[in-house]
Amino acid sequence: MLNDVYKTLRNRFIAICVVLLVLLLATFLYHRSNMDHLTRAGYALTMVCFFGSAIFSACIPIIIRLLTFKKVKDDGNISKKSYLNFKRLVSISAFVGALFAIYGYYAMIYGALLTVTILFAMYGIYSIIPSKKAVNMELVEFNVEDYNNKK
Repeated sequence: MLNDVYKTLRNRFIAICVVLLVLLLATFLYHRSNMDHLTRAGYALTMVCFFGSAIFSACIPIIIRLLTFKKVKDDGNISKKSYLNFKRLVSISAFVGALFAIYGYYAMIYGALLTVTILFAMYGIYSIIPSKKAVNMELVEFNVEDYNNKK
């Protein structure tokens, strides 16, 4: 079961990274071809990108994790399907946070907040990197019923 879950999470992570890298490359090439037409985004757009990246890359994954822990505390365990849904929601949230950062780079928001926005996005992506050790620990922490603390 550990290998199945790990492969599923790894494939999702690779797909997210490929999409984000393609978008980042397209944005970079767009900026390189239109260097004389770049303008700084307004304060409102800067704040939207900053808060969007912070909320979706850091806050929502933490809230989802806490709600899943509460479900485990109330029910005693969760199913493999519930665990994969939890991981899917966290991955989608980190992906949306990274999209806010890429859009902030595209719109050329203010430099200091763009840096923090990108750091939030990097944290979100880092938090969903799958490893067998982390998946094994989470399967035990969440008491996934199909896993039953077996290796």
